[in-house]
Amino acid sequence: MLATKTKKVAVSSKRQIAIPKEFFDAIGIEKEIIMELNDGVINIKPVRTHTDDFSEEILADVIQEGFTGNDILKEFQRRKNMIRPAISQMIKEATSTKPTSIDDLFGDDDED
Repeated sequence: MLATKTKKVAVSSKRQIAIPKEFFDAIGIEKEIIMELNDGVINIKPVRTHTDDFSEEILADVIQEGFTGNDILKEFQRRKNMIRPAISQMIKEATSTKPTSIDDLFGDDDED
C-alpha cells in the first residue's frame, strides 16, 4: 500500500482546484479523472485510456473449463475481482525483495 500524503490546496472562486503535480504523477492521471463522493470524502481516480482488462481472456478460460449457465458469470466475476489484489501483491513482492545482480544470475559456479 502506498504511503499517505496530505497537502492543503486552495479552492478558486469558481470551485476549481489544482491537483499538485506530485499527486497527479503518483496516481497516473492522463486527461480525465473520476470523482467519487463517499461518506463526505471525495476520491479521485484516473481514467485509464489503456486498461489492463483481461475480460476476454478470463471469459475464454471460464468457458474452456466447462462452466455453464449462471456459473459462467459468477466465476467470471470472481476471477475478475482477483486481478487488482493479485497485481498489488506482485508489486509489493517486487518492491520488498532485494534486487538480483547479474553476477548472481549468471556468475560462475565453481561446481564444474
